[in-house]
Amino acid sequence: MRFTIWGSCSGTEPMPGRHHTSWTLEQNGEITWFDAGENCGYAAHTAGRDILRTRRIFITHSHMDHVGGLLHLLWAIRKMTTMRPETPSFTVDVYFPEMQVYEGLMQILRCTEGGFEGGYTIRPHLVRPGTLYDTPELTVRCLANHHLDARNQPSYSYAIRADRTGVVWSGDVRTWRDTEEFLREGCDLMLMESGHHDPAVVAAELKGAGYRIGNLLFVHHGRRILYDPYGQLEKIRGAFGPNSQIACDGMTFSEDDLAAHRL
Repeated sequence: MRFTIWGSCSGTEPMPGRHHTSWTLEQNGEITWFDAGENCGYAAHTAGRDILRTRRIFITHSHMDHVGGLLHLLWAIRKMTTMRPETPSFTVDVYFPEMQVYEGLMQILRCTEGGFEGGYTIRPHLVRPGTLYDTPELTVRCLANHHLDARNQPSYSYAIRADRTGVVWSGDVRTWRDTEEFLREGCDLMLMESGHHDPAVVAAELKGAGYRIGNLLFVHHGRRILYDPYGQLEKIRGAFGPNSQIACDGMTFSEDDLAAHRL
């Protein structure tokens, strides 16, 4: 099992060496994506990942820094099927919070060569609170958070169980407490967005809350971390402990790394 951060930046202006939010879980020969910020498909392919192993994509909300790379990822997967026509047919399940937005994105893809027909199948699912995907190897659940006005534009946080490893992905939240329902269960890894918060304050509050969080990884960085990563990391570790880290693009870690706090 391997986790990879493909984009660690929030929706700022373009930042050298960082792209918008996206990360993957590779497990049993399949790739599961969580959010699809700019450049994610390009980054994964050029890093040697076989993006034809993509089987599912989970989106937290429809903001550009979380979906700006989705069309290119889906387009690149199709392009690779034309280059490797011997590839057996497969389906990519896309879990999206707003079907109207999803259909608009798909309309763009249909304007490409061949109406984007063939190669593989894209199967959409509307994200709603509860269990979205459930097998013995992988379970993905979600709950609504308060990043946006849920009545008009929903936003979600995810809890993932991959084999024995539990992960909480905050998505964009009003406060880390939006994820408390999942944190009460404990997790081996919490991916917490830092773009809308003071990460040192969040780290201190999470530590004080007493939940069993094996590792804390800040992603979706705002300017505090972008402009002073080493200073912020010192503050974060002072508040939470050595099992906390700041994500960077291309960062990878395994289930064993999480168990040994080697982020």
